[in-house]
Amino acid sequence: MRSAIRGNFFMLGALIYQIIAMGALINIVRRIELFPPSGMLVFVAITQVVVFFPPVVFYAILNRNRFAELFPFEKINAINIFLTLLVVIAAQPVAMALSGFTAIFFQNAVADMVNVFNDISYFATVIVVCVFPAIFEELPTRGIVQSEYRRSPLWIAALVNGLFFGIIHLNLQQFPYAFFLGIVLFYLVYITGSIITAILAHFLFNFMQVTLAAFISNLDFAETAIAEAPDPSELVVYWIAMFVIFLPVLILILWAQTAYNKSLKSFKNVKISNNGTSSQSAPQDVNMSKEPTAAELRKGKIKLLTSFFAIIFVYVWFMLASAVS
Repeated sequence: MRSAIRGNFFMLGALIYQIIAMGALINIVRRIELFPPSGMLVFVAITQVVVFFPPVVFYAILNRNRFAELFPFEKINAINIFLTLLVVIAAQPVAMALSGFTAIFFQNAVADMVNVFNDISYFATVIVVCVFPAIFEELPTRGIVQSEYRRSPLWIAALVNGLFFGIIHLNLQQFPYAFFLGIVLFYLVYITGSIITAILAHFLFNFMQVTLAAFISNLDFAETAIAEAPDPSELVVYWIAMFVIFLPVLILILWAQTAYNKSLKSFKNVKISNNGTSSQSAPQDVNMSKEPTAAELRKGKIKLLTSFFAIIFVYVWFMLASAVS
């Protein structure tokens, strides 16, 4: 419980910092009028570094003796790389379906941003939109938070990780599919024991989106197709079909990857065990062998729930404040 509380307080501090840092960056951009596409690309790159990296560095310094535990950069073999690619391919239509549903109610800011970036270098767009998020968004979520939840029940840790991943996007349109992808990326780290798997999957997911957008924009009929694009509400049946067809495929691939990693002699249930106890490879907290009293357990649960709901409160407050402004 202590480690999960640490993870919650890290997330709470990181979220508050993220909101403040983003507000400051937006004000700076407005002052210098950084509006051309190239300027927006620079802004997105700076945002990824400034918003996500400092809290990670600060927490890593405070816990430098646990660096390898917080950021498990274990090597992954070629088969896991291939299976991860299949996971991303299967997850893409499911995420698109969830994005399509929410686009009925909220503006798709990501699609707008990618369309802007179509006017500039494809290589630069890949670096900023694919490489940067894959690194700077994975370190706090599949690194620190997942590591700190390693002694929690698997389903709780997965849901919390997905929830926090959806929250850091600070965008209601992105939240459902970010929540879904957060769980998928969490599980990839869980079964492989390496954050590299999540970084790779995150990169591949964004890369496929950017590449598809660039390909479509270069077609002769692209402008006509965009002009005649149907309203998202007209595609509900299409989104449902994609979700129903590809979700079982995704689950099957994850099952196969789990079975493969369990067959390896080097397989370690590194972060979280199904019954909520720590694995053999996970280091123990100080005084972990000492059985906590009922009062200590009660106090720990209060801290855990208070920090969790504080994160939800900050997120809801920001969403409401953004909607009003």
